[in-house]
Amino acid sequence: MELDGKIIGKFGKAGKGLGEFSTVHEIDCRNPDQLFVSEISAWRAQKIILSPDKMQTSTGSSAAR
Repeated sequence: MELDGKIIGKFGKAGKGLGEFSTVHEIDCRNPDQLFVSEISAWRAQKIILSPDKMQTSTGSSAAR
């Protein structure tokens, strides 16, 4: 959803599996490609990656300091 309320996409469905939702309590969007969704009735949180190809990975290398 855009800041003006325009819906630009959707995902998921009702249920208790991965990518499914029952009673969403909170949605946290800290960057454009990830959402954290918490559900109060299922007592869980899911991390949703919207664009996996855009995600940067950490190599664990300390050579570039």
